[in-house]
Amino acid sequence: MAASRADVESDLSAIHRIDDPYEQDGPRMLRLAFRLAHYPGILRNQKLAAAVPQPAPAAAPALPQTTEQGEEVKWVPSTPAAIAASPLSRYISFSTVGSSDER
Repeated sequence: MAASRADVESDLSAIHRIDDPYEQDGPRMLRLAFRLAHYPGILRNQKLAAAVPQPAPAAAPALPQTTEQGEEVKWVPSTPAAIAASPLSRYISFSTVGSSDER
């Protein structure tokens, strides 16, 4: 994101106490403005935000998980119907907590 004129003016005011940057001579103004990203302010925050790596695009589907014996792990969705249909249903139960009709 490019710095706006208002961002530069704000940082010059806050950091260098320059109320009207247009009253300064050009070379001095450029020297001060060039250094703004090194001081805590809007321009530094923008510079740091630009340096943060962006999240990678969605990765390829993961390989199937297997047990130590090489059997593929089958995942059971946590819905009442899926749990009841699972061979593990005798070990797993499904219930809801805090339904809206309990007070």
